[in-house]
Amino acid sequence: MAIPRSILVAVDTDALSLEALRRAVERAALFGAKVRIVHVYASAAPAPPIPLPGAAALHQEAQRALEDEVRRKVEAFLPTDELAGVEHSLEIVRHASPGEALCELASKGDVDLLLVGSHHRTGLGRVFLGSVAERVVRTAPCDVLVVRAATD
Repeated sequence: MAIPRSILVAVDTDALSLEALRRAVERAALFGAKVRIVHVYASAAPAPPIPLPGAAALHQEAQRALEDEVRRKVEAFLPTDELAGVEHSLEIVRHASPGEALCELASKGDVDLLLVGSHHRTGLGRVFLGSVAERVVRTAPCDVLVVRAATD
């Protein structure tokens, strides 16, 4: 693995993504890399079923409000004290497939290392929810570090 200069880390608002972020910050501090913190959300503001005058503007406004709410939630979750010594940025992305979005960002953004958490779902949970980590490992254009959930 080459020395990372740009690290992309996927975060949600759970303990596993917090651990992934901590590991990204450790590596960034060690190598002088910058950290791109990315939260991908799939939902969109509801659109009216029939076109109405002014509906497009209302939909765009609702979409901006939803993204602002997601951003506030993620910013409140981030450990600002741990991020203080590292160059970092936060990106909020709406995309139907988090794994695909992360790989697209990594390929467009000259990313050297991508960190993602894995809950290790099996059975129906994996069938219905998929595995973001698996998709990222298979298709990312850079090295990937998968942070595993603690097992009991």
